Amino acid sequence: MTETYAVLEINKKYIKFAVGKYKRNLGLKVIFKEKEKNKGSWLTEDNDIVDTNVVTHRLTKMINRYESIYKEKIKRVSIIYPNGSLEIKDAFPSVFVNNADHVITMEHIKSLYNDARRVIYDDNRVVTNLKPYEFKINNTLSVAKPPIGSRANMVSMKAKVYTTSKRVVESFDKILMNLGLEKLTLSSQLYSLAKQCNDGLSFRDTFTLVNWDWDCVDIGFFSRETLVKKETINFGIKNIIENLAIKLSSKFDIADKYIFKLINFSSNTLDEAVIYRKYMAQEKKTFELRTIDIKNILLSELNAVIDKADTLIEREMSGVRSFKIFHSGKITEIAGFEKVLLRSNYKNISQVYFSTITGASEIWTNSLCGMMKHTHDSNKGMKEIKTSTDTFANPAMNVAPQVQQQPMHGSPRIQNPQQIPVHQNRPLMQQQIMGQNQQRNYQQLQPQMVVQQNYQNNENYLKNGIINTQRNK
Repeated sequence: MTETYAVLEINKKYIKFAVGKYKRNLGLKVIFKEKEKNKGSWLTEDNDIVDTNVVTHRLTKMINRYESIYKEKIKRVSIIYPNGSLEIKDAFPSVFVNNADHVITMEHIKSLYNDARRVIYDDNRVVTNLKPYEFKINNTLSVAKPPIGSRANMVSMKAKVYTTSKRVVESFDKILMNLGLEKLTLSSQLYSLAKQCNDGLSFRDTFTLVNWDWDCVDIGFFSRETLVKKETINFGIKNIIENLAIKLSSKFDIADKYIFKLINFSSNTLDEAVIYRKYMAQEKKTFELRTIDIKNILLSELNAVIDKADTLIEREMSGVRSFKIFHSGKITEIAGFEKVLLRSNYKNISQVYFSTITGASEIWTNSLCGMMKHTHDSNKGMKEIKTSTDTFANPAMNVAPQVQQQPMHGSPRIQNPQQIPVHQNRPLMQQQIMGQNQQRNYQQLQPQMVVQQNYQNNENYLKNGIINTQRNK
């Protein structure tokens, strides 16, 4: 059985489109990938698409090329929203159980979800996902899953609510409408990158992802497969290149070439060699720089970002015993970038991520591959698997029924929602109280009403679902 997943991502510099295939026992292989660069920007400052007609035209060409090569039609795509439009809120709804027998029903759980969504008061924001992490019965007993069938006077819930700008969602929806495509799954770039960088069982662990993007550096704090908080440093690759260009008195493209093609921090062999000369007409002299001079200029820019990132990480993670830090983004293409990270206070737990996916070794494909993994995982607990090209019965569901749950951070299918199985081997902080019919009722929940795996037992978390040292602002 082969599953085909197409993914679309649009950021300020690139339109990205890729298609990957999952084959049983072989894993993911990317068979088609294309990107188109914009000298200006594909997105506005608010991260919605500047010209949907132009973007539609570019994507139509990409999709047509895939369909002509592989002789299959793309019907659905997964969408990666830009990080700049992502906001995370906390919700703590509760409802009274006032029916005759005081038994918690599915309607009570739906009410909790509806109330949680009301934490967003801004009409310009859209809830793209809701992640519950704890249910409480009578404000005393904590459970991981909806306590349907339990007796109580009141039930409450704690959840993370993920929102995106309404203008961003509408601009992407217009692209899909123009292309005649359906949405498959939704997620943010930060979550998709995390899924790729730290996939598998380790994705449940606590870790930090530092994404060096074009115009900013995004830092995501994760635990139990959940994006808990995002911090942003408003200084990105573009700013580093611009500052070097000023100091070299050169054009932007020249500075870019020196950073990514001519500088190597892992070797000092050519440090004393003059690699840049420019005649300064006003001073009537030749301006020269050695390799070590340009390295020092570049280091001053990179070190400032690393120091700021260390401060933010220290503030959020100082009470956490063990965690990892992953660095991703184009900046990692600098030769010897791992040597630059020796500046960090967290150098011993930091690593640069490089893809091992067949057909997708390029750094720009990381988020696309992460979204393919996310969509594949989301299909595992479904009776019907929906891919970008087909829909078919899930053979695994014919073996044994499984409890289902919503994908972790990415939004579920819009028209035909999907759920994923709960890992039953994970211990909970409290003994769960469930009725005999809980599993059957739990599977009947609508996608936005399905709880995701609880992480209360993680030593790095308090019951409010945030890292010990984290502050809600």
